Amino acid sequence: MSVPLPLTQYQARTPDGVDLALYEVEARRQGPARASYLLIHGFVQNRNAYTEGELPAELIRLGGRVFLGELRGHGQSAP
Repeated sequence: MSVPLPLTQYQARTPDGVDLALYEVEARRQGPARASYLLIHGFVQNRNAYTEGELPAELIRLGGRVFLGELRGHGQSAP
């Protein structure tokens, strides 16, 4: 069982005024990122679909910067 990754939360406002939650996985790396990744969960999930998995950690290990987005009405995003 994996340990959940530490996250920094941001809010992104859509053009119609809805606040969506966006999280950056806190990387344990040094230097500039080689690539940035935005992972979006499935319809019946939230950010936890990725925070307890291996994909974000592996992308960071490969030098990436990882963000997790939550759809409207999921997790901390407004409906």
